Formats: sequence, C-alpha cells, structure tokens
Amino acid sequence: MAADDWLIGNGYIVEGNPYDLFINYCYACAPGGGWNPREWETIWRSASRGNPAPARRDLTKFIHWYRWSHDEDYKQAAIATWKNKNSYPTVEIEKVDSARAQSEFINWLESKVKGLSKHFQKGFGQYLKLSKPVTLPKTIKYDDSSPLPNKSDYESQQPPRIKFSQGQRHQVITQLRALGWQFVLDRSFMGLGKSHDMGQFANSEGQMWFLDLNHRNPSVETVENNFDDLAVRHNGLNQDSLRKTPMGKPHLNWASDGDENPDIKSLCHNAHLFLKLQNKGYPN
Repeated sequence: MAADDWLIGNGYIVEGNPYDLFINYCYACAPGGGWNPREWETIWRSASRGNPAPARRDLTKFIHWYRWSHDEDYKQAAIATWKNKNSYPTVEIEKVDSARAQSEFINWLESKVKGLSKHFQKGFGQYLKLSKPVTLPKTIKYDDSSPLPNKSDYESQQPPRIKFSQGQRHQVITQLRALGWQFVLDRSFMGLGKSHDMGQFANSEGQMWFLDLNHRNPSVETVENNFDDLAVRHNGLNQDSLRKTPMGKPHLNWASDGDENPDIKSLCHNAHLFLKLQNKGYPN
C-alpha cells in the first residue's frame, strides 16, 4: 500500500492495486484460527489509517536496480549519463615491450589479427564499412617540466590519454587530482606495477581507500603492509595454509555452511541471509 502511494506520488505508472494483491495473498493462506474475510478487512482498514511509508522509504535506488537488470536501453543510457558527468583521463606506461613479451596469449593474439582487413565481414555477406570515423583522444607524453591539462580544458571533448615512463605514476596521478580530475583510469599493461604503486598512496590520516574484491588476501606487499582490511559481514572464516599472502600470512576463505568451529569466529550470524538476498538482486 505504502509503495503504491509512493510510486504514484512520484509520477510512476502502476498496474493493479494493493488491495487486490492483499486479498489474493489472504486467500493463499490456510484458513482457521479466525482467519477469514472479516479479519482481512479489519487488517486492511487498520493499515489504511494515517500515512503509511515504504519500508525502504525512498524507492528510487530499487527502481534503478530493477531497470538496470531488465532494461538494456535504460542501462546504456545510465552508463552514458554517468560518463558525461564523470569523465576521466586515461594513463598508461609508455614502454611495455618487455611485459608483452612475457605473455604467450598476447603473442598468439597478435599473430591471429596481423594482416586483417580494415573492414569487417558479417557471415558470408558484403563487407561492412564503419558508419562514422573514430575520433581518438589527444595523447600527451608526460614530462616533469610540462604541465598536465586542467579538467576545465576538456569540458567539451574527450579526456586526454597520457603516457608516462616507469616510476612516474605517483607524480601523474597526484598532479591530475590537484588539477580537478576526480577519476583516473590507469590502463597500463598487466605486471607493470599498478597495484604495487597504488599501495604506496596510503597515508596516516586514513583518507585513502584501496578497493579490491579479494581484499582479505592482497596480491602485493605494499597494499598488505600499508592498508588495514575492513572486515565485511561474515559467518566465520577459515585459514588456507597452502596459499600465502606476500607477507606470508595464510589466505582467508569463507567458512562453509554448517562449519561450527571456523578459525575466525562469525561477526554476524545472519550473514548467509544477507548473501542470499544479494544473490537475488536486493541492493545494500
């Protein structure tokens, strides 16, 4: 009832009505113990008094999640809107030859695409030409003596692509932040020290956050040594002595259901319920 009032009050189109939904639910329940149409009406009248509000208060985020999951056009429009509001420069280390040479996959991929036509072919039909020319972002070679661009310089154009040498990542990112860039995308090739260097950005004021899906088991020593892991809601953790972190600590994994004696005790006995709700798509 409250959700229906909130949706209509905020301009959404709603199919059906809450009363029919409630009555259908009542019919689905087993009768007995005074559970009958008269009691249903009493409950409905009681709930209708006052000004009921949804349990989630503001349903905007829930609606956004639902449309994101079920409406591809809405999802793409939301991504485009976010990018327009949060443009960011791309940075990468200039010389990656040594790192690329270590990757058999890259060598294999380059051998497959070498010599391909500039056009694409769909099935056995005609060649398809690109409908619009691709405009590449401006590339800047970082130099200590040359200033980096301000965010205001790129309000109406693509953010720049900045190439820097090994050991210059800190200077580049620090200067870009000072110049008003809120986000910086580092697309340096794997193995060229992104995580290692970012692990050195930690400060004593606690104003630096390092986000990692595998935060309990960091992959580089600088992150493990300079950051404190913020424990998430869990129902117990077990140590895996066969795998070690860079500082020699055993990996930590979620305890299995029914494990009554994990190495690290549970900090929330309902953690499994939150996980099930998350898997069903409920945000937060």
